[in-house]
Amino acid sequence: RELADQPLARDGSRRYPGTCRDGLPPGRTGRAWRVRAEGVVHFCDAVQGEQEIDLAADAGDYVVKRADGLFAYQLAVVVDDAEAGVSHVVRGADLLDSTARQIHLLGLLGQPVPTYAHLPLATNAAGEKLSKQTLARAIDAHPPQAALLAALRFLGHNPPDMPAAAPLAETWAWAQAHWSLAAVPRRRQAVADGFF
Repeated sequence: RELADQPLARDGSRRYPGTCRDGLPPGRTGRAWRVRAEGVVHFCDAVQGEQEIDLAADAGDYVVKRADGLFAYQLAVVVDDAEAGVSHVVRGADLLDSTARQIHLLGLLGQPVPTYAHLPLATNAAGEKLSKQTLARAIDAHPPQAALLAALRFLGHNPPDMPAAAPLAETWAWAQAHWSLAAVPRRRQAVADGFF
């Protein structure tokens, strides 16, 4: 309830106003664990370019253990990636705004920071993310070549037209030979016409 009137952070969540930063008021019991958001995080995303996030202004103190006792995504993903030795993270641009918090946590934990690449998010014409959560229609698995060609075009590549009956291995061979991260459009989201 205390967060309801607070301004939004970059990722759309409510920015924590620091209510309990210096201790709990009398009669209050701690419910969630937060990390004090301090400093400016700079990183170069391999797709989206240079990023600069003022943690206090753009994110606010962030939860690492929720009131229900579960560890929050920010901490879980950082610990999981560090434990697995992840060196490169490729994911949708809808998670770009979480990256500064994750880099901040990695620093606090003394872990190396991976290289990040945030691909444009595929949306429908209304700007909704194509996912099960938004009830997007599944990509037709037959023929799979059409979906692969649509994905390559969405990611800024210009594959040749190939007959639907051509072996899928030919499309993969073309994709591997011509793949360039520099060709991926520097945008957060785009309508994915070819996937419908």
